Amino acid sequence: AALRQLAATGADFVYVIVGNNEGFDVRLEIAAAGLTDRVRLTGRVDRATFECYLQAADVCINLRYPTAGETSASALRGMAAGLPVIVSDIGANQELPDACCIKLPLGGDEAPLLAAALGWLRDHPETRVALGENARAFVARHHTIEGAAAAYINFVREVVKRPWRPPVQPESVAHEPDVQYVRELAREIHSLGFRANDLPYLTELASGAANMGIEVTG
Repeated sequence: AALRQLAATGADFVYVIVGNNEGFDVRLEIAAAGLTDRVRLTGRVDRATFECYLQAADVCINLRYPTAGETSASALRGMAAGLPVIVSDIGANQELPDACCIKLPLGGDEAPLLAAALGWLRDHPETRVALGENARAFVARHHTIEGAAAAYINFVREVVKRPWRPPVQPESVAHEPDVQYVRELAREIHSLGFRANDLPYLTELASGAANMGIEVTG
């Protein structure tokens, strides 16, 4: 949708989608937007080919929703290549400095904002270069393999130094049995069947049910 708006302004561009598009037929969207001659699909590529596309690009678009809080490796690789990267303002992307990337808020205005951002970067090459250089410096300073390994080591050392305390066990905790859950669990167990050597697993299930405050017999 953003590229369709950008094309309407007379902008000359080629958009390359590098990687697979699983569970979504992006070709239908491309055709519906009238962008068949402007958008290229590569499918899955090896790392060397991916790096070549980064070197050829002027801008990297790396939007995502939803997020599990993860850091985007492809966004960081684009930044490491000195590209201005456009990301969704969500999850770990919110930790990136504003001087290193362009963050787009989620919502109904996402497409026009993306079109405006791409138009701005096209018309202001000095801004495009500055964002890319800031991004490259940020990744070199904060996202090296050595730095990540050192951070893990320091974290483990901090945990090891902390005194161990046994978890506090409340004297009694009132549980409301989840009757529907128990019924579904019973149906699943019955459909699978069980044998004498399944006793350890059934015992574990019974223990879990007991911890939920459910009376288990048999």
